[in-house]
Amino acid sequence: MDLMDLFEDDDDYELIQFLNYHCRVYTVHPRVDHLLKWDDYDFRVRFRLGKDVVPQVLEYIEDEMSSPTDSVAIAKLRPRFIRMPETESEIKNLQRRFYQIARFPRTIGAIDCTHIKIQNPGGPNGEYFRHRKGYFSLNVQTISCPDLKIMDVVARWPGSCHDQTIFKKYLAYNKLVSGYWKNSLIVADSGYANSQYVVTSHLNPQNAPEGLYNESLIRTRNPAERSYGVLKRRFPVLSFGSRLKMETTQAMIVACCILHNLACDHNDLEPPELLGMCMPVIDDFNLREEHEPEVGNARQQLTEEYFSVLI
Repeated sequence: MDLMDLFEDDDDYELIQFLNYHCRVYTVHPRVDHLLKWDDYDFRVRFRLGKDVVPQVLEYIEDEMSSPTDSVAIAKLRPRFIRMPETESEIKNLQRRFYQIARFPRTIGAIDCTHIKIQNPGGPNGEYFRHRKGYFSLNVQTISCPDLKIMDVVARWPGSCHDQTIFKKYLAYNKLVSGYWKNSLIVADSGYANSQYVVTSHLNPQNAPEGLYNESLIRTRNPAERSYGVLKRRFPVLSFGSRLKMETTQAMIVACCILHNLACDHNDLEPPELLGMCMPVIDDFNLREEHEPEVGNARQQLTEEYFSVLI
């Protein structure tokens, strides 16, 4: 007698099929070694970093792989790879490198802000993150050095916050005011107020020294703008926007800055183009505005005592 003759309805037939089902043999496929699979160019296009950088990163985060995400593990490397000058020799070396750009004295950093698009965080404070152009963003502030490396980054302020407001709450600001870096200067754009330690350009230069000052300062703070261009071309998520949770987005931004610095250490300053994709236009310009000068206006002193001599 056939076994099927013992069952009279379709449900019984389906039960027989289930009992006679043989599972596929579980096959474990070998993990792809991307370092061997791709040539140098394709590897950089796919992973945005060179083959000499990625093994170094994996070695650094080997003990942190239990972190919630790889971004968090990489972001924990911040004290090692994102740091301002500490010793007197580091300060003097940084001032010398900035001076070689356009003969602007005493400079240890170029500061600027850029907006990173995010999804609406929601909640009672969600509108604080709306940028003046209508989208939601984080206003990320960085200080850059001449070789485009990022020496400091703050990635927690909502898009509606002004650059000067962020700077006033910045650890670097407190160090400048306290004289931690002695008579050093940070060059900035018109989004910041002139002070004894922060200098911006003259909005309406009236004479040759002011014009020369402007030209030198603009060239000296150019690394800040260039670093954003290289950073966003290397990691397009910073241009197209993040849809991750807020905490993960903040860690991702810091992680991108760390990987950018590692790439700069390997002289990789030209990220590969995105195949079949057009980068959105980066529009981070600040509104031209004149802040009330703070106590001790270094801009006027430099114009009168230094740049007037160079004419």
